[in-house]
Amino acid sequence: MTILTPHILTLFRSVFSSGQTPPEWLAATIVTIPKSTPPASSCAKYRPISLLNVDAKLYAKVLALRLSHLLPHLICDDQVGFITNRQGTDNTFRLLNLIERVTYLSTPTLILSLDAEKAFDRINWLYMRHVLQKFHFPPDFITAILALYSNPVARVLTAGFMSRPVPISNGTRQGCPLSPLLYALALEPLAQAIRQDSNITGVPIGPSSCTISLFADDILLTLTNPTESLPRLHQILNDYARVSYHKINMGKTQALTYAVPQSELNTLQATYDYEWRSQYLTYLGIKIAFNKQDLFLLNYHPLVAQSRALCSQWSKTEVSWWGRMASVKMMLLPKLLYIFRALPIATPPSFFNTLQSILSRFVWRNKRPRVKMSTLHLPQDLGGVGLPHLKLYYSAAILSLVGRLLSGAVLPGWAGLLGPQFLPYAADTIFWLARARRLHKPHLLPSATLLIQTWDRWRHHLTATHPFSMATPIRVFKELIPTFNPHIWRSFSVSRLGQLFSPQDILSYEQLQAKFS
Repeated sequence: MTILTPHILTLFRSVFSSGQTPPEWLAATIVTIPKSTPPASSCAKYRPISLLNVDAKLYAKVLALRLSHLLPHLICDDQVGFITNRQGTDNTFRLLNLIERVTYLSTPTLILSLDAEKAFDRINWLYMRHVLQKFHFPPDFITAILALYSNPVARVLTAGFMSRPVPISNGTRQGCPLSPLLYALALEPLAQAIRQDSNITGVPIGPSSCTISLFADDILLTLTNPTESLPRLHQILNDYARVSYHKINMGKTQALTYAVPQSELNTLQATYDYEWRSQYLTYLGIKIAFNKQDLFLLNYHPLVAQSRALCSQWSKTEVSWWGRMASVKMMLLPKLLYIFRALPIATPPSFFNTLQSILSRFVWRNKRPRVKMSTLHLPQDLGGVGLPHLKLYYSAAILSLVGRLLSGAVLPGWAGLLGPQFLPYAADTIFWLARARRLHKPHLLPSATLLIQTWDRWRHHLTATHPFSMATPIRVFKELIPTFNPHIWRSFSVSRLGQLFSPQDILSYEQLQAKFS
């Protein structure tokens, strides 16, 4: 934790109350990094990196910490970028569930991935002030935020020489802790307009529909009536662009259709200048397709080739045995884990066997193994070296999704898609029931089936069930005792079985009265 000195604290309080900042706070230095080797002569081939004043960043971080607690209550759960307790993989898993539902029902669907031009650099400050006012932030807090946007300037550092100051008139500041939070707030009116417009039809889920998914400026739309939805969508985008300066690059916007009649598709392609895709489109690094086999071939299958290429490249460098273990954990495992978490689909055992074989040959330098792989997987305190067991990591990635359903905390956006599939059970109840006591549900979508099967396979390793885990929700007993009323117990804050026990035994009725009033 950073401890502010009295002088810095006094300065921050002055800026917060007056909205006046020292001039050096508003000056940024921009350095450029070439995107290609050797460096190109075009400015577009360089990536600008903005360096801000450290005191200004500390001040912005204080404001960001205060703001971050409010954003989950102000911004809908389909915006997952930089919001507390939300993750980018929530939207990819949500999209996977939508695709399964669409293909199961054979619903004509258009997936549209919007490409925003320099989104963070275009936001209009007057619009940003208006948004903060509409969200009813206190005037003092708005003044404290916009103090960072009062006449900022930037200078470009090239070959050791500084350019003249260039005034900045719009956009959030690169490298500022507040920027992604302000951008999420600024984009929420657009998202609300799309969600609430009756002429824009999303994938129906119960009484509502899923239309939009966002990770900061990465916007994905799922439309089931594109002929009527697209004209209204473009009208909203144009209206939003006029007030916010936010601009969509239609030429780089990707479109993918499923079961749309060919005549209708021809009309759409002639009308809208998107990048029309026939097999897949890319969203948050995941290649999205409507065919389950394509999802595996486009996302999981390339991991084998990438792993083999990386291991072959590292083998040419003289690295110690422990160094090879570390390189697998630091460079290869994160790539695998992201796919496992973002796109959890049923995977054949041969996939993991191939990957483990590649790791084994890399560790032993294509020589005969001298230690069993099962021993290498063990942690160091048990005589192993902690070599990743990829099948276990894959299962852990799926169990992490189950854990978010069972935690009882704020549920992710995709939980609303899975919930109706588990009826008449609640989403967190079905997992605690023994398989023999569950109603047979033959029409579960593959994602829901994968979660339940993985939980059943590993449950005995994670919980003590004699005959029930202490973490079992009270409402599970409604399925076992027909006359049981869990609402009465929950009204007295009794939600889990473990609350009825002491470390030694079950609590008596008098003890329960004393504990829960």
